[in-house]
Amino acid sequence: MINIMVLKAMMEFMSIKAEEANSGQECLDKLERARPCMCPFYKYLFLDLNMPGLSGIDVIREIKERAKKMDIYANLKIFLVTGGGLTSFEEKEIESFKINDICKH
Repeated sequence: MINIMVLKAMMEFMSIKAEEANSGQECLDKLERARPCMCPFYKYLFLDLNMPGLSGIDVIREIKERAKKMDIYANLKIFLVTGGGLTSFEEKEIESFKINDICKH
């Protein structure tokens, strides 16, 4: 929760309105609700690799599937933030997603 609060505060300091989700499924639900007029509401998505329920990789996989059907998902800039290391399998899978950046700490 502290990492979420810090990242959200940093975004808001840069005049970027930020909203958090506490799980991968909550993230997908918010993305789904954000399109009543079919306009892209979210521009950036920061995901942790390890989240309750669906992982960051699961969320990215679902977004990429949705992007095949709806352009608003195709324009979403995705950043993966993780405090742990990545396995070689995870690195290859993430590379195939062509996300915007990976931050490892």
